[in-house]
Amino acid sequence: MTIEVYESQVTSLEQWQKEMEILEKLHRLSVVKLVHLDAYIEKLLNEEPIDLLKVS
Repeated sequence: MTIEVYESQVTSLEQWQKEMEILEKLHRLSVVKLVHLDAYIEKLLNEEPIDLLKVS
């Protein structure tokens, strides 16, 4: 069997394991905490990238 995927869908085993760990943690959160987390993630995604070289 051959499965074709986009290159952007290919991930390392380490990355996949880390994502699974995060998903397991998400499943243990309460609804309220999930709502707060969702809002926080949206805030992070909408922030301007920080130039780490200028911060130090």
